[in-house]
Order: sequence, then structure tokens, then C-alpha cells
Amino acid sequence: MRINLLTTLFLTLLLSFGGRSEIIWLEKEYDFGLMKEEAGPKTGSVRLVNTGPDEIAITGARPSCGCTGVAYPEDPIAPGDTVKFSFTYNPLGRPGRFEKSIRVYIGDFDMATLRIRGNVLGTPESLSTLYPVEAGPLRLSSGLLDGGEVDLGSTRHLFLNGYNQTGDTIRPVWKCEDPSLSIMSSSEEVGPGDIVSFSFYFNSRERKMPGIVRIPVTIFSDNKEGAESAEVIFTVTVTDK
Repeated sequence: MRINLLTTLFLTLLLSFGGRSEIIWLEKEYDFGLMKEEAGPKTGSVRLVNTGPDEIAITGARPSCGCTGVAYPEDPIAPGDTVKFSFTYNPLGRPGRFEKSIRVYIGDFDMATLRIRGNVLGTPESLSTLYPVEAGPLRLSSGLLDGGEVDLGSTRHLFLNGYNQTGDTIRPVWKCEDPSLSIMSSSEEVGPGDIVSFSFYFNSRERKMPGIVRIPVTIFSDNKEGAESAEVIFTVTVTDK
């Protein structure tokens, strides 16, 4: 009985694999490059070939985000034919780099994953909402970092995002004279439309007394002399519990 059952399962698998479509994707990735938010949605495409002996159809597609639309031929793809699978990315309110995936279903069994990426140069309206603090070409997501309460002897780690709103590469630097606060950045160079993350690490062991701590930090848009800057206040309340 067990042998018959195993034989049946094996034959079922063979039939299933035998029914798989024969599709070759000429491209499975697409890079929009640098695109302007103000220009609106942008469309790209990749190609696929039916290399099998039978017609096959794209039965569905599922993008990973509602910002991505898809378009593809609904008619069956004849043997030997090449067709385009198109996608449109909407950059509205989405400055910065992006990477999205699209699952494409073909026939009854096949599924492929496409990946699209790009970089959006935001409009002044979007940037003023997402990055309200301006330091020349560099915009910051906030001018205040509140770490709440920290026990004396403990640490606190906060992040601040920056955005390069220009078409040139910048190299942000910062100045902080308080030894209890260390700062690092996710990248030394920030390309056009790129986001950089600043890491603020507070070590209360460097403080001798509990109380409210306010540490001013100056972030410069570039390491060049005369670069524009903005002040960020890092604050915590050190408690002695």
C-alpha cells in the first residue's frame, strides 16, 4: 500500500513539472536611475520569451507596494514570441532611493520575481514635510532628538536622517564638543537624492551628575570651508535610580 502511494505521488510530481511553462526572462531587473518627483510617474519594461511548444499566458502580477503599477499582454503568448512586461513607479511624496519587487505569475505553475530600483529627487513641498531642517544642500528630518530618561551609567542610541536635495555629491561633517555624545554617519559621501543616517550615541558614564542634558550639535552640509550648517539639539534626562 505504501509503495503504491509513493508511486502515485511520484507520478503526480512528474506530471506537474511536465506542465510547467518554458519562459525565459531577458531581464529581471530594471533601474530607473535618478528621477525627479515633479516629473511624475515613470514607466519601464522588461522582456520575456515563450520558448515552449505551447501558448502560455501571464495570469497575474503582484507589486510589493501600491506605488508601483503593472501592465502586460492579456492574450496568450505564442511559442517563440517575445513580449514586454511594463511597470510604472509613482515618486509622489517618496524622495530618496527605492527598491521594489513584483511577483509575476505565468500559467498554472510558474512564478518569477522582478526587481525595480531608482532614486527620487524630491520636490520642495515633499522635502519641507519630511526634512524640515535645511542646511544648504542638506536637509534634516528634525532639529531635536529627545532621548527621554536614561539611568546614570546607561546609554541611549538615536538616529537622524539627512537628504541631499541637490544634483551634486556632498560630504557632511559635524561638530560636537561634549564627550558624552558620539556621532557617526552611514556614508561619508551622499549622492544626489540620497539619504544619509546620522547615529547619535549617548554614554551617561561620561556625566558626573543626574539631570537634564542638552547637547548642541552642528551639522555641516559639506566638509568644504564655508559650507552651510544647521544646529541639532540632543537632549536626555539622566536619572539616578
